[in-house]
Amino acid sequence: MRITLSGAQCTGKSTLIDELKNIPEISDKFKFKGEILRDLRKQGIKINEQGTNETQLLVLSKMIENATLQNTILDRCALDSLVYTMYLYEKGQVSLETLRLAEAVFENIKYDICFYLPVEFDIVPDGVRSENNEFRNRIDELFREVINLYHYPVINLEGSIQERVDIFKQVLEMKRKWEENAHKEMIDLHKELMARPRNTDG
Repeated sequence: MRITLSGAQCTGKSTLIDELKNIPEISDKFKFKGEILRDLRKQGIKINEQGTNETQLLVLSKMIENATLQNTILDRCALDSLVYTMYLYEKGQVSLETLRLAEAVFENIKYDICFYLPVEFDIVPDGVRSENNEFRNRIDELFREVINLYHYPVINLEGSIQERVDIFKQVLEMKRKWEENAHKEMIDLHKELMARPRNTDG
């Protein structure tokens, strides 16, 4: 199972992941993948609103690599890559080819659950994330536009950190029960088909 946390910068994704890591019933079953931007910043790659074709191509390659992971909670996914590429394309900082690639990655990589964290809190400076409110608000608008345009299935995570954790756990439990029932139905169907008399007419 691949679970993603998506949304603009400074919406509480990293904080939520840190909280989830402290819950044994989750941390014992899932690995965690942090966002790539911090690593890119260390390499001297431009990030945030200064991003370029190089930035987005590196991010997209990481999204493709992460597509093979199982039982992982991801900080950002192909939805995020598309949104930020759209923003940079609007600003003339990435090519149409890069935008088309971001669209293709987004359309072809699937996740089991995608949580969307809207803008609710003030930006907390950390030396990596952009402190530009206009940039963050436009990114949040683009998230909503893409989600609506593609009818992309997301679950909103809002409220306090505890409220977000509670919703996360509830959704995870619902998904587990749904998969158990689906598996049981498949077994029952298989038994029913095997019990049917076979047509031996040649």
